[in-house]
Amino acid sequence: MLYISHGPTYLYNGHIFRIRNISGTYTKILSRGISQLEAMLTHYQKVFVYRFDLRCNNYSETNIQLSQFISRLKYWVKIQYKSRLGFIWVREQNPPTPTQHYHIAIMINGNKVDTSFRIGKKLKELEAQWQGKIGFVPNPYHRVKRNDFTSVQNAIYRISYLAKVETKASKNKTANAYNCSRIKLNTAKTAFDFDGIESEKP
Repeated sequence: MLYISHGPTYLYNGHIFRIRNISGTYTKILSRGISQLEAMLTHYQKVFVYRFDLRCNNYSETNIQLSQFISRLKYWVKIQYKSRLGFIWVREQNPPTPTQHYHIAIMINGNKVDTSFRIGKKLKELEAQWQGKIGFVPNPYHRVKRNDFTSVQNAIYRISYLAKVETKASKNKTANAYNCSRIKLNTAKTAFDFDGIESEKP
């Protein structure tokens, strides 16, 4: 069973971050998302975080279609930006709506991304292979810098929405409620070394 937090902040590796806690937050989902942001920042000095949604035309008991979508996007990011693809997604359903939808955050080498235009264009191309519709969200991206507290905090606050408890209870028991990339830390670099931000530490 996933632990639920009802607080407005979250402690991660000695740092306190503000989070968007609406109906309770699944801390394991939040921690996994933050860990992938941290890992990406140990590989790239800047990381471009982009949020979007996927809405399905038909209900599915599995997440296979989404996995295929992520695989295509991962291949494109590797070719287009010479970058790893960090990501986290969550599956949700709003009764009485019969179909599931997904909230997704992707992370790309921020030194290679100038604007979100190409990403949005590629998502529209992939939409043709998706049995549903891409949901573009307002202000979809964050530019995050290694060891820069403000940019990290802004991205974590945005990602924390994916960890909300609300609407996740309706998922099929055989389908994962969330998943994320498996980017490993580059131990030669630190990503969350926030000098002069003692007030944010416990």
